[in-house]
Amino acid sequence: MTSWHEFVTMGRFGFYVWPAFGFGLVVMLLNIYWAHLREKAAHREVRESRSTEEESRS
Repeated sequence: MTSWHEFVTMGRFGFYVWPAFGFGLVVMLLNIYWAHLREKAAHREVRESRSTEEESRS
């Protein structure tokens, strides 16, 4: 690449490449976020099931 402008425009294909790159990045970030939410929900469910088991034993 000889200049920053050529890199960004990518030989006139930048109009297609950069939105695709952005969309892929958003999908990956959402995937990480949703996995984090599911992990928190799973931990919460385990805590609740343990507390109900302890209550039923008493």
